[in-house]
Amino acid sequence: MIRQDGFSVAALPVQGGYGLVIDDLHGSKIYESLLLAKESAFDFIDSGQAAEYMKRRELRK
Repeated sequence: MIRQDGFSVAALPVQGGYGLVIDDLHGSKIYESLLLAKESAFDFIDSGQAAEYMKRRELRK
């Protein structure tokens, strides 16, 4: 697990590829490779979408 902009991020092996866990929330998308999963996680966080998602779900202020 690593931290990026205050989020904890893990890419875990699942059947068929890799799944993401960001701040204990399991994503539904399966990535073909570990590299694709990591790139997607960092893009999601760096774009501000992760913060907006957490705010909408009232998981962060």
